[in-house]
Parts: sequence; C-alpha cells; structure tokens
Amino acid sequence: TLRQFAGKAHIGLTFGKNCPIVGEKTSLTRSYLVDGEGRSTGLGAGPSAAVDVESWSEDGKLCVRARTVKEKLYVEVWTDQMHLFTLNASEKFELICNNTVFGGMSWSPGNKKVVFVAERKAPKEKKLGDVFEGKPEERAKKASEFFDGFAWKQSFGETMDNLFYPEIWVLDIEARKLSKVLNAEVEGRCAAYPVFLGEDKLIFHSFSHDPFVLGQNFCVNRPHRLEYLSCISTESPAGQGPKCLTPGLFSAFAPRLTEDGRIIFFGRRKHNAGHISYSALLALQTADLENPEPEIETLEPEVDEKRADFVGLPVSHDAFRSAGLLRDSKNREFFVCATVTKGARAVFVFSLAERRSFILPTETPFDSLTLIAVHAKLGALFGSAGPNRPGRIVFRLAGNFEESTFTQVFETGAEGLGAAAKAHFAALQSTEHEDIFLASGAHARLFGAKGAQEQPLVTLIHGGPHGMAALLPAAQFDEGLLLARGYAVLIPNYRGSLGYGQSFADSLIGHCGTKDVDDLIEFIEKATASSRVSVDPKRVAVAGFSHGGFLSCWMAAKPAPRLKCWAAFNPVTDFVSMAAASDIPDWAFDEAQGGPFEFKFPPSAEALLGMVKSSPVYQAGNVETPGLICLGDKDLRVVPSNGKYFYKTLKQL
Repeated sequence: TLRQFAGKAHIGLTFGKNCPIVGEKTSLTRSYLVDGEGRSTGLGAGPSAAVDVESWSEDGKLCVRARTVKEKLYVEVWTDQMHLFTLNASEKFELICNNTVFGGMSWSPGNKKVVFVAERKAPKEKKLGDVFEGKPEERAKKASEFFDGFAWKQSFGETMDNLFYPEIWVLDIEARKLSKVLNAEVEGRCAAYPVFLGEDKLIFHSFSHDPFVLGQNFCVNRPHRLEYLSCISTESPAGQGPKCLTPGLFSAFAPRLTEDGRIIFFGRRKHNAGHISYSALLALQTADLENPEPEIETLEPEVDEKRADFVGLPVSHDAFRSAGLLRDSKNREFFVCATVTKGARAVFVFSLAERRSFILPTETPFDSLTLIAVHAKLGALFGSAGPNRPGRIVFRLAGNFEESTFTQVFETGAEGLGAAAKAHFAALQSTEHEDIFLASGAHARLFGAKGAQEQPLVTLIHGGPHGMAALLPAAQFDEGLLLARGYAVLIPNYRGSLGYGQSFADSLIGHCGTKDVDDLIEFIEKATASSRVSVDPKRVAVAGFSHGGFLSCWMAAKPAPRLKCWAAFNPVTDFVSMAAASDIPDWAFDEAQGGPFEFKFPPSAEALLGMVKSSPVYQAGNVETPGLICLGDKDLRVVPSNGKYFYKTLKQL
C-alpha cells in the first residue's frame, strides 16, 4: 500500500505466508515512512490484516476495506483515526474485483464515492423438491430456475476463475449505501477500470464476451473500447446507457483523468497478431465527450524503433493496474507506467506539459525497475534489481520527480532472510555475465560463478511467447538458487519476445516451433563456447513454463545440442487440443497460422495442419533424454491434458 500519512508517504509491504525472501511462517506486513527529504524510517512489522481489498483516498483521510468474515462479505469505511461504518454486502455481490483485468477501487474527486467492479450475487441454489410445490405456473418457474442452476458458467479464465458476471457498483460514503450502476451494462460486453468524471459520470473500458467468454489475463490484443456514462443511474435501468468514445480504434484500455481535463488511455488503431502487442498512449478532451466522435490525440506512438532507450509500449494488464499520474512541485503532471525494453523491466514516463517521454534512469545500466504503485502527490514505488545484488523496494518523491534519486525502503539482503534466500543472494555477489546477440536479433545473457570451470548449464526459457525475460538472476528466484548450487544460467529472449520492437515480436507468429527453437539452439552453442563463463557442453539442460515448457519439449526432440535432461512446466505440446480446451483458443489459431487468420470453430484443414506442424507432441519419437513434466491440475490456460498427452506419447514409444 502507498498512502499519505501526516504529510509523508506511508508504505506497507506485505510478505505472504512462507515467503522465501523473509523466511516467516505467517503473513507479515512491514511499514515505512518516507519524508519530503527522501529519508526512510522503518515502523516495524506485524501480522497482516485479513482484508480482501483496501483503498485510500488521495489525501489519506478515508479508507474503504472489503473483508470476508465467516463467509460473509463486509465493506468498511474508516478515517485515518477511527472506524466510521460497516455495510453487509453479502446479499449484493460475491466479491470486489482487485486485479489486473477489471482494476480496483477508484475515488470520486471529492472523495464522497468509490466505484468498482464486483461479481454479481449468485442466485440461491434450488432444490429438486421445491419444483413440485405450489401452483402449476409457479412450478414451471421453479423448474426453469432449477435447471438454470446446471447451466455452464463461463469464467474469465486463468486467475479469473471466480468471475462470471462482473458489474459496476458505487459506494456512496455520505449516504452509507452500496448501489449497482444499472445503466452501465451493454449487451454482450463487460466493463472494467471504471473511473469518476465528476461525482456522477463514469469513464470505463469494455470488451466483448459474445459469442462466448475468452480468458482475459495477459491477452490484451482483442477489441476493447472506451465508454462514457453521462449520468449514473442506480434507481432505474432506463437511464441513458454508455456512449462509445472510440469507434475508430481497435482497442482502448484503462482510462485515467488528468488535471488539465484530458482522459489518457492505452490504445491501438488496428489489430495486430499476438496476444500482447505494442500500444499507443492516447488522449481525449473531457470537453469533447458529447460530440458524436470525439477527436483522439496521439501522445506517444505505438512503436518508435529508432529510439535508443526503448522501442514502444508493449502493454499488458499488469501495466494497466500499476500505471498512474503524479504532479511535481512545479505542478507538472507525469504519466508513469511499466514497460519492458531490451531485456530489462523499465518505467516509461510521459510529461503532459512538455509532451515528451523518457525511460526513468536506473542506478546502473543493467538494472531492472518494476513499477509497483503511483500516488499523485507523494511519488512512485518500485522494485529494483541488478545483476550482482539483491532486489530492493525503492521510492521516488513526486516533488522533484524527474531529477530526484531513489530512496531505499527495503532491501531483501538487509532484513531477516530464510536460508534459501541467503544462499541465493550470496551467489549473486560472485557472478559474472556475458551478453549473447544473434543475427536474428535475439538476445540472451549468460551467468556463471567467477573463476569456476565447466559449470553445468541450465537454460531458463520464458513463456508467452510474447513475453520477456528480465536478464537478471535476481529477477527470478529460481535463477539465483541455481547459481548458488554451481550451475551456469542462460536467460534467452528468442524471436517473438517483447522489448525489441514490433517487427521482432511479429517475426515468430506462424513460426512457433521453428524460429524460437533455432534461436535457442544457437544460444546454447554460443554459451558452451563462451570464453568468459566456462560451461560443460556435456551437461546442458533446459526448463520453462507454458511456452517455455513448449520449447523445452521441442529442444528435447532435437538431435543437437544433446541435452542431459529437460523440464517442462505446464507445457503447450499440442496446438489442436489447446484450441479445443484452453481459455484462450484464439491464441492457438494465431500463433500456429500467422495472420491474417480466421478464428472460427471448427478449425479449417489448413489451420489444423499449421497447428500440427507447430506441436512438439508429434516429434516425441525423437526424444532420447530424461525429462520432468510438472502440471497444474487446475490450469485453465495450458490445460494439464497437454502435458499428459506428451507424457503418454513418450511412455508408449
């Protein structure tokens, strides 16, 4: 949490139960204060409060909390000093969303109301015996309701499997009342990221769930549009419904309101292949909203591959959630959001007054910076990691935002650590690294212990495929653990990875299982020949999750380099069954065929052929080395049947 307290920034860091960084057996919250001079003071630690969602007003004087107690949901309102009131929300909705797809709570300008997306209250379960009671017309209605209870409820997929019917709700603090926004619904669409425009208007984005629901998390390259609700109606659904503000755009996401009367948002003017793509930063004037088609201004283009510091904004749901606006002491407003660039996590900043953008500088050239939270008046909170040091939580004051330095809040190596974490961070101090670049544009970084000879090599492959590996052993806990045990670690960004431009990301589409595999083979060849990090070419392994597991299976089937072993976690092994069972079937059509493609069931013969050619299960006969397949039994994205299919095929051979 990041909030204002006594004119200072109050930061609360919560570490989950059995977190290896802290080594505690229970969930723990540590609190800190950062003053206007950038000095950080620890306030101690204590047990974490059992709160589902918490949101503070900008001035830090009011707080709204949602809390589940004995299976009942309560919404509480607090001041910074005392409890004001509690509402029983159990009969109104199931839960309040606080995630990257639907957003969290948002306050009105006067801090009188809070808007959020909540899951519709599920109807009470009907019993078969009830159907036979009452008059004939009553029995018919009861029978219909009873059988409706068996209808397939389509969730919003991976990490969203408890969301089926999201709705916009408003908490009126003065009236002490929770109300559903009745005129916000659009047939066949879902609302997300609602924000107030004044006290009685809303801006939000919406996406289609017609003819069926698709998994949403990490998949933003689908049609989305910005909606404007000119008057909130909580008494009657007959009020004027939402107006689409972006009919000329393919997508528009996550609106934010600026001090100078603009709505800024992420968007694309046309469709591009791949589940994540580069987005522009766009703006609308609030004074222009009543026009039939408001003029859209481009603040930052989708891609600028001529820039040295970064090539564009590859935007994901994570970036939507953490992005925000802040004002410095000169009353200049900055838009701040997370991005990735050339193997590093980075922070993009746009100066609204000066119409210029920049990547926030890091302390050393190889550092990664992860945006955690933004507060308009206080500043921004980040995670920071470097090649040879533990990760840290740092803060940057809003007052002199562009020129100020980072204040260290928490360093993982400085406070209580578990034994595994101690070994992890000790290993970082004695590593060296080498960058590997391929003619294809692919980029990897090889890490190993200084002076060690013929270290076994583990290649850790990121998923996506349109993701990016941060080229740092501190960025992923597993990498540091491997280094601590004497392994060299290779972290690749193969073709299709983000952070290297749109053309590089697009180059893999329709070529999964060929171009990405070719890059990995060449990376390993170069790593085993490295003059800086000594690697034993006879002891090479690969491992990865999701698409990284897919590539591990492909690498296992290749004659060279001959692997000592391989590990695949929730691997994609068959695109055909992915199209049938995954929460994102359009992904299978897209990646296997390349664009333009038709996403239509059943797949055409041509589409099926492309899926088969891309699938490693059909190459299982070439696998000669031992492997490990680990499956999440409840995974909705890469369904466990994919990994089991590969396992059964190998066992049969």
